[in-house]
Amino acid sequence: MGWWVLSKYYAASDETPVYATALLLHPEKRRKYVDRHWEKDWREPAIAAARQYWAKYKDRPVASTSATKLDGGQCELSTYERLKQSMSVLDGAGDEDDFERFVNATPKHMTTKTSLEWWCREEQRLEYPRLYQMAIEVLSVPAMSDDPERVFSCTRRTISWDRTRLSAETIEKLECLGNWVQNDLIRKLYVAVGDEIIDIC
Repeated sequence: MGWWVLSKYYAASDETPVYATALLLHPEKRRKYVDRHWEKDWREPAIAAARQYWAKYKDRPVASTSATKLDGGQCELSTYERLKQSMSVLDGAGDEDDFERFVNATPKHMTTKTSLEWWCREEQRLEYPRLYQMAIEVLSVPAMSDDPERVFSCTRRTISWDRTRLSAETIEKLECLGNWVQNDLIRKLYVAVGDEIIDIC
């Protein structure tokens, strides 16, 4: 009976690339973990599925940091700066595949509690601009559905009988904001009153 349950679980994890992708995006694990701890016949299908998932993000546009700097009030580049830029050997944002570069790099110790926190840092967004988008989406998926269920189980208390005309979208926003405040994810709260902004937290 136990092997049947495990087999069913492994078959389900083969159908979706999210588990393998989350492992590959973990800075302390990456491909080295999969190569060391997974059976040989499991590795390549999982990595191929993660690559296929990555294909959705690979060609997404990214905000150019140099364009942002120029828009921020800088003047035209000097002759020296143009020469320096033309001789640069630094890779641009789209010159190398973010996924392959990250996954095949040596695992590094994290200074954050979770891999999601690590990916939320500004330096990850700058170094892996497209992979950052995929990592946030994949690693934001809760491991179990109990947290979202707990958040939305309180919805009946939010919608009293005289507030039943609230749309589902509004109720979802109310519940999410309430949960974020409860878990101290929202630090400051500002309210606009006319032309004045008041800090109420």
